[in-house]
Amino acid sequence: MTSRVFLAHAKEDKPVVKRLSERLKAIGISGWLDSNELTPAQDWAFEISRVLPTMPAVVVCLSSRSVTSKGSFRRKQGYFQKEIQLALEEARKKPPGTPFILPLRLDDCPIPENLRGWHWVDYFDSDGFKRLVQFIRRRFASITDSSSPIAISQQRKSSNPTGILGVHQERVYAVPFNRSGTLLASASYDRLVKLWNVTQRCEYVTFQGHKDMVFWVAFSPDGEWLATASRDRTAKMWHMESGQVITLRGHKHWVHSVEFSPDGRWLATGSDDGTVRLWDLKTRQSRRPFEGHTAPVRSVAFSPVGKNLASGGADSAIKLWKGYSNKGVRTFLGHSDCVTCVVFSPDGTQLSSSSADRTALIWNVDKGVIHKTLKAKSEINSVAFSPDGQFIAGACFDGKVRIWNIATETTVRVLKGHEGRVFNATFSPNGHLLASAGEDRTIRLWTWRPRMKASGYSKATLSS
Repeated sequence: MTSRVFLAHAKEDKPVVKRLSERLKAIGISGWLDSNELTPAQDWAFEISRVLPTMPAVVVCLSSRSVTSKGSFRRKQGYFQKEIQLALEEARKKPPGTPFILPLRLDDCPIPENLRGWHWVDYFDSDGFKRLVQFIRRRFASITDSSSPIAISQQRKSSNPTGILGVHQERVYAVPFNRSGTLLASASYDRLVKLWNVTQRCEYVTFQGHKDMVFWVAFSPDGEWLATASRDRTAKMWHMESGQVITLRGHKHWVHSVEFSPDGRWLATGSDDGTVRLWDLKTRQSRRPFEGHTAPVRSVAFSPVGKNLASGGADSAIKLWKGYSNKGVRTFLGHSDCVTCVVFSPDGTQLSSSSADRTALIWNVDKGVIHKTLKAKSEINSVAFSPDGQFIAGACFDGKVRIWNIATETTVRVLKGHEGRVFNATFSPNGHLLASAGEDRTIRLWTWRPRMKASGYSKATLSS
């Protein structure tokens, strides 16, 4: 897990700060250094101004090489002073009391007057590095745990129908929101999982550890863990604050999907070996594999109420495992091609499934019958219910996201903007935003209101 922090420093302190950056990197904290990040052709002031708002904190490294005995900056410190000025300007935009700036004394030097209002840390003390790390992690945790609402006032109409939240190096397969809607995770072919702050529209963490592409990612109900499914035949769990990683092994082929149970006790995984595994998160062991599919399992989903686990496979079948048991299985048949995704409605009474047959079906869970049929013009790779249960969003291989009204079985909106196939589309918990991702490597945010057109959340491309 990698969190980022801006390291402001004078040219004379560059060797010391580089060693500091290496120490931080070794424990999963990435130090942003202008000497590493900027090229000679870039506009220095513009790039610093662009980067600072994306950082959880700024560490200002001070020493007697940059500060005089009277606490003033030495000559030829123009760039360093400008960085500090820009950081202070950014700090004034934060809510009162936000610990955005940390002066870090590299030796026993005075604190400049414009930084004396900020609590500082002495790096040269025996516990200096430990205190620095605690500050960074607490600052990061305070941001990722934030429950502040989306700043709707920042949305504006644009000729560009989408706002690009971020970009991966390769195609992006999954983009779920956390329960508060302040965070979004992304899983990619590039083997990385990224965590994005939706409120501040920036990336904060990159999880790296899988040896092959990551197909799926899910948040735990308490928001403390992420779970991932990968082509390296493993599922992993990542603790977002401590960086702890748990690897779950047992499948004999690619792991395509992963999902937490509503109570956070169980983790379900679906694999190309044709099985579903249910992992006890207390013991980190799996039950006996659920066998029933005759082809790869592409998707798994827990019901929000009761103990129902659904799975969809390339055999065109949907299995409903009642009581989280492989003994009470029911089979739903209705698709003519691979089932790409299964998801329960918010109240658990309905199940939606998407397929390569260009349809999304709405099933009555109790009766096991098709309630509604939603049609598209291309393969539908995933589906998601709106929080009120009235709409379905489908990620389609024709490069579009389609939104259907379930009651009328009609398409009410088609979102265009992606170049290439769209692999996933999800609603935010309050239903005001929709995230989508696909073959073009981008993660896009759309505003959504029933009976209103979808419009761009932001025209700006955000940091990745």
